[in-house]
Formats: sequence, C-alpha cells, structure tokens
Amino acid sequence: MRKKAFPPIVLALLLIVVGVAAWLIWRSNNPGSDATVEVTLYFANDRYVQFGDANEPQVLPEKRTVRPGVRNLPETVMDELIAGPDTAGLSTVLSNLKVHSVSVREGIAHVDFSRDNMNGGSLSETLLIDQTVRSLTALDEIEAVQFLIDGEKTESLMGHILVIDPVRP
Repeated sequence: MRKKAFPPIVLALLLIVVGVAAWLIWRSNNPGSDATVEVTLYFANDRYVQFGDANEPQVLPEKRTVRPGVRNLPETVMDELIAGPDTAGLSTVLSNLKVHSVSVREGIAHVDFSRDNMNGGSLSETLLIDQTVRSLTALDEIEAVQFLIDGEKTESLMGHILVIDPVRP
C-alpha cells in the first residue's frame, strides 16, 4: 500500500502560513524596527550666531519624525543633529563630528564623541553642548548628558567649558 503524498499546492500553502506566522512572531518581538517617533531637535539660531544679539535664543527647536530602526533613539537623535536642520535660519555645529556611541544609564545619556575635528571657539563649544543637551533631554528617559571623548570623561570638549560632570539643561 502506498502512502498518499501531500499535493504540491497544499505543501506550498503550508509553507506560506508557517512563514507568515514566523514573521508575525518576529515582528511582535521587534516592534521598534518600523516605528516612527516624533522628536524635538535643537539647532543653532543663525541670527544669534551672525549678530550675537543677546535677545535672540542661541538654539531653536525643530520637530522631526524619525525611524530609529535597530539603533536606540538617543543615537538616532545624535545622527539627526549631525545631519543638520531642515528649517532655514538654523544650522548645526555637529556636522563634522563623529559620535562613537550613545548609551543611557540611570537617566544620563553618555555621548562618546571622537576627538577628530573637536575644535573651535567658545561659541562653537557652547552651541555643541546646548544642541546636544537640549535635544537629548527632550526625550522622556534622559535628564542629563555626560560627554565623553574616545570613551573617556573629559574636562572640556574644546577647552572653554567644563563638562566633567553630567550637564543638565
């Protein structure tokens, strides 16, 4: 007596059902991969930079929808700051900088910058700190930012402002 084989169409449908089920299980365990999040980024106010008018804010907010994917949201925020603003009249001092990593522990974002291109005057350093701290502390889980250079705490990023301790907005 010969066993009946599954018809090819039944086997194909079974494989499709198993594939869809596996994808749904994976998707439920990785919900952030396609999710979008609205964040507030802070960029240098060009009017303040150009004219030094104390009545102008140093940085201004820009809302943006981002898709963190496999990266964490604070890393995505730093990538967006480096990419620069979409709004005319704003700019970034982070465009030539490299961020090694961003991690969050106990409400403090640890931002590890590369030493490469980490130079400038006091205004550049002020804007770098202000853009970074305001953008990251706009996220619910972050209260302060600890700046690192090549994995180590540093007294100052560019030699003008002390950042050895976590910086709060």
